[in-house]
Amino acid sequence: MIFERYAFENLRNCIGRVKNSVYKKVCDFDMEIYKSKEPLTFDNRKTGEYKKVKCGDKWGDLFDCAWFHFTAELDSSVKGKKVVYVIDVNGEGLIFDDDGCPVRGVTNVNSVFDRAHGNPGKRIIPFSENANGGEKIDFWMDAGCNDLAGNLQENGTVKEAYAATCNETARKLFYDMTVLFIQAETAPQGDPILYELINVLSKCRKILSRYTNEEFEECLKITSGRLQATAGENPALSLTAFGHAHIDLAWLWPLRETRRKGARTFSTALELMKRYPEYLFGSSSPQLYTWVKEDYPQLYEKVKKCYESGRWELLGAMWVEPDLNLISGESVVRQLLYGNEYWEKEFGERVNFVWTPDTFGYSAALPQIFKKSGIDFFSTIKMSWNLINDFPYTNFIWRGIDGSEVLVHMPPEGSYVSEGTAKSVQNVKKTLSRNQQFGEALLPYGIGDGGGGPSPCHLEYLKREKNLPGLCPINQGKMKDFFSRFAKRRDDFPVWDGELYLERHLGVYTSAARNKKYNRLMESTLRDAEILSSIAFAKFGFDYPQEEIDGIWKETLLYQFHDVLPGSSIQRVYDESLERYEALYGSALKIRDRAAALIAKSASGEGMKNPAVFINTLSFERDYIYNTDAGYRLIKLPAMGYKVVDLGDSGESVSDMKTLENRWMKVTLNDDGSIADIYNKSENAGLLRGASNIPYIYDDIENAWNLQYDYRNQTPERATFAGSRTVCGNSGVKVIQNYKYNNSEIEVTLSLGPESRVLEISVSLDWHEKHKMLRFAFDTDIDAGQVTCETQFGSVSRSAKNNTKTEQAQIEIAAHRWISVRRDGLQFAVLNDSKYGYSVDGNVIELNAIRGTDYPAHNLDFGKHTFRYGIYSDAATSLSGTVRKGYEFNFEPVICEPGTGDGNREYSFAGTDAESVIIDGIKKAQNGNSLVIRTYEAAGKKVNSTLKLDFSDNIRLCDLAEQIIGEAPETLQYKPFEINSFMAETR
Repeated sequence: MIFERYAFENLRNCIGRVKNSVYKKVCDFDMEIYKSKEPLTFDNRKTGEYKKVKCGDKWGDLFDCAWFHFTAELDSSVKGKKVVYVIDVNGEGLIFDDDGCPVRGVTNVNSVFDRAHGNPGKRIIPFSENANGGEKIDFWMDAGCNDLAGNLQENGTVKEAYAATCNETARKLFYDMTVLFIQAETAPQGDPILYELINVLSKCRKILSRYTNEEFEECLKITSGRLQATAGENPALSLTAFGHAHIDLAWLWPLRETRRKGARTFSTALELMKRYPEYLFGSSSPQLYTWVKEDYPQLYEKVKKCYESGRWELLGAMWVEPDLNLISGESVVRQLLYGNEYWEKEFGERVNFVWTPDTFGYSAALPQIFKKSGIDFFSTIKMSWNLINDFPYTNFIWRGIDGSEVLVHMPPEGSYVSEGTAKSVQNVKKTLSRNQQFGEALLPYGIGDGGGGPSPCHLEYLKREKNLPGLCPINQGKMKDFFSRFAKRRDDFPVWDGELYLERHLGVYTSAARNKKYNRLMESTLRDAEILSSIAFAKFGFDYPQEEIDGIWKETLLYQFHDVLPGSSIQRVYDESLERYEALYGSALKIRDRAAALIAKSASGEGMKNPAVFINTLSFERDYIYNTDAGYRLIKLPAMGYKVVDLGDSGESVSDMKTLENRWMKVTLNDDGSIADIYNKSENAGLLRGASNIPYIYDDIENAWNLQYDYRNQTPERATFAGSRTVCGNSGVKVIQNYKYNNSEIEVTLSLGPESRVLEISVSLDWHEKHKMLRFAFDTDIDAGQVTCETQFGSVSRSAKNNTKTEQAQIEIAAHRWISVRRDGLQFAVLNDSKYGYSVDGNVIELNAIRGTDYPAHNLDFGKHTFRYGIYSDAATSLSGTVRKGYEFNFEPVICEPGTGDGNREYSFAGTDAESVIIDGIKKAQNGNSLVIRTYEAAGKKVNSTLKLDFSDNIRLCDLAEQIIGEAPETLQYKPFEINSFMAETR
């Protein structure tokens, strides 16, 4: 051991001296910059603030931009030599050619990045393989004053900018020795190959004394002899390495910087392909390609040509790499629909796999959505990040809530930014030694998160490691080809049934509350806009605004990116996205209201004093309480239809309703504002065991991603009850409570309408608590042992116990519109309009309302918030009631003025005859004038259902990619949680 330690230290120093022999400065560049706060185009590059700079000068503050103009003239000493540029301005840069096309990205060496995955710096740019001397250097670089991860480095000063000669012999020896050194350093103790490698490297060290080219050449004979040896035939394991750049579309930098990161990454990949013929590169996210096409059309055309040559791969079918726990089922469908639509239109290919390496867990509804969208394979590394329980498989069949299955491969190194060295191979072997394999695995390599992709060092390593003894064969390849081979071994793989719960990053269900609320609002409003536009198009000749709707959807999908919607980006990302959300919401509302107004014109209010058309977008009848000055009106609305109501008629008075009690429930309160009990009259049962709806405050010292695993061990503080008042009116009874905690104020309004089966709780919050978390708990009288949570197109049941390590790890769980416990014919459900994070401990349900994180965004959730949740209870014979109440809680009828003709006063355009089959959406098909109707079974049971459509007699089944798959029978049998889509020709 002592011998090995000294040997490694001496060899490391020796390799360092070889590295220092590679580049020799020839001349410094003259530099002038044109500085701006926001990026300037190539054509407008001289409109910024002009300044001359030199190395050591400060040129900008964080996220400042500048066009650097570099000039120099080479002298005769470089004749016959290889010349490069060395550029590091403590920021990211993009070098352009004279025609304004990007040719190469630049990244400062001093960037925040885990060096275990490689060096993020890209500072060496080729100029001439064989210089003549006397050449003039003159080029431009668009720079951002931020490192790879969005930090200001060395106060934004220019670090270095010069021309240098490159000693290619020294460079080759450096990589030879580095590859062998890393293999030796990571070889298992006692492995004979360790001593063989040290022996080879020690021979080189003995030769190197003056570090001349002659010595380098002699050493290369030794290293190449070792590197040219090959491993044995029929290896037990081979790796398919694929170069890529995981680019967070927003994270520690604003969205506008990602547009430039894309160009830096793509241009670097193209430049490296010229030097490394074996190099294949891939990148995900059509959104990123869209930006490159808009901002850098010449570069985009080069990418397309590279794709046509077979060296560029389209990674994954999704529009972006989104969060996959929080977004709706239709959002997941659109991520795939728009993603593959783009690939097919621009590149002539549809991708049959999903690649989301960094997303924070995966819902059990995904296998069905994937499969019915044409996706056969899925890959991520994220499950290797579990904190408590090692995920047991690398290769497996993933089965979803409906029984659908997709094949999954998780790259066994557990990294999507592999260094691609012998160390990477050893990490793979360690994982596979306790896991099953099929003889091959993926090795995704390249600098990621902030983008940039592979560097020359990755390619130099892999070239030497292709079949190196002591490792395993490593070949550059494509994910799609890997999956083709992978599928042939399907029968060898185990089944994982249910969600892929990530035991980390559990705070993201709650962080960035405003964005989560807007995302829910956008999903709901787009649904209504599409349904009403479809009906108006089919029945009344409405000009369906498909391009506008698609544009709103795509930007909504962008903000579902896995570092935006979860809350793990910097403040600027949220300031800008919230502004855009407001505009998108306004646009979606206008579309909805235009279509609704046209539908309402077909209805008649003839003879009524004050007629109004109430349009229900839900696929089932609903009771809606409308309040007027004269009293409330209980209106029974038809499924996906309208009813004309005379609001001039007197409403029913509720002046005798003085407490939170109606014919369905009775709510009693304690003196401290907490709920003492909720009594379900129809089931003759109290729902609570102890005081509930108390504003609890916990310490929350983690960042936006995480929760403390032991936070429950705290005794939480309680906000101070400051009094309440009761308001009685036509809408029923409201009890308005006020609480205070330090610098924050909490107003909680409990409302019970005269006919309502839901106790509605509205919270108006002004939050100013750093490192604190506000939660509302319900101490139910139902020990169910498990909890049911709504997810995409269905629900998932989870344990409410804490017996096993797996159960103990699930301290926070995600739910969409509702969460429910059920037992002995009684159900207690919490509905919500914008919350996703919950914990369930035995019989206690706790809603995570707001957090006080301070990183990455500073005081992200400080300020004012409003949100609603509600308590619903029934006999628990089916989940259908809860599903419907969840929809009703999130969707209000659209109210319009009627026409003046002889039209109907009540009409239904669509519906189903099965209680648990929901029409979740109707939209115009991406191609043609047919309409797509999305349905699913929501209660987890097998049922027969007939689809009722007023606007079409010609209906066929289609998949989620809108491909026809067969005729639609009059009555269709649904499996539990099955999604069925229909293509309906309009009359």
